[in-house]
Amino acid sequence: MREAVKQLEARLGERRSRTEIVLDLEARLRLDADRTLLSQALANLLDNAVEAHSEGPIHVRIAARAEPGSLVRIDVSDRGAGMAEDLMAELDGPYTSTKPGGSGVGYRLVRKIVEEAHGGEVSIASELGRGTTMTLLSPARRPGMRRARKSAT
Repeated sequence: MREAVKQLEARLGERRSRTEIVLDLEARLRLDADRTLLSQALANLLDNAVEAHSEGPIHVRIAARAEPGSLVRIDVSDRGAGMAEDLMAELDGPYTSTKPGGSGVGYRLVRKIVEEAHGGEVSIASELGRGTTMTLLSPARRPGMRRARKSAT
C-alpha cells in the first residue's frame, strides 16, 4: 500500500502541494494477493480519489484492518464530489465513468483484480458533496501460506 501511495505522489505533479494522504494501516497485515495486481488496483482507486477533487485541497485516506473470517479490509476514501446512487449502480457497465472523457475501465479492472484474481469483494459508499469510500475485502495470508498467483486478465 505504501508503494501505491509513493507512485501516486510521483504522479501528482503540482497538485502535490494541496494533497493530504493519510495512511491508517494496522500493523502486520498480510494479504493472500499478487502484489503487482493489488498495487494496480490501489493505484486506480487512489487516482480516482484524487481526481474526485476538482479544485481546492485534496484529502485521501487509506485504512487497512483485519476483519473476521481471515479477511483484510482496505478503505480508500476521499472528500471529493461523491456520486449519486444511480451512477454507482451503473459503474459495472461498460464505458461508465465519473470523469469527463473517462473510459470506465478503472473500476471494472479493480473489481476483476480483487474479486476474480483474489476471491475478494469490492463495495462503494458515496454521498454527493461529501465524498466516496471504496472498500476492498481480500483474504488474509496466514503464516506459512504461499502468496496467490492468479491472472486477472
